[in-house]
Amino acid sequence: MNISEIVERCRSDQDFDKAGLEIWKILGDRNVTRVPIAYLRWEIATIVLVRLVEDQTRNGGIDALFYNGRGECAEMCASALEDIGANRKASILRTVMDSYWGGSYPRTSAEWERIYDAVPDDEEIIPGERALERAYFERDIENVEALIVRFVSNNVEAFEPNTVLPH
Repeated sequence: MNISEIVERCRSDQDFDKAGLEIWKILGDRNVTRVPIAYLRWEIATIVLVRLVEDQTRNGGIDALFYNGRGECAEMCASALEDIGANRKASILRTVMDSYWGGSYPRTSAEWERIYDAVPDDEEIIPGERALERAYFERDIENVEALIVRFVSNNVEAFEPNTVLPH
């Protein structure tokens, strides 16, 4: 199946809930994650950044994006969440970025280590982190998978194999 076929199946079969995963598998087969974000079309880069923040947070919590050294693209991830319509999640991510101890979120693993080492034992690196994390993962917050499928559906021509890189 190609991306156009996945979008069509999704339109005709409301129970097809694996469309986002299938789209991501196709993009993975095209090695889009090996291409620098700046070289990808905006639409493709948006999905890569959304998957990055979603995978990081699901696997390690709201701060995983930062301690795994991906803070350098946190702002782009927040913008990508907004681009697909996940405004609440983007807002929470920006709150996390603004809340880091010392007032500046880490862009690299080394910066995260410096912050981690500097924070007194009785203080949080991200004040209110657990509450922010609960809000980020609330059951009724935006369904990112559905938003990804809608975004791809609205921009399907950008996901065809011959248009992955910008013109």
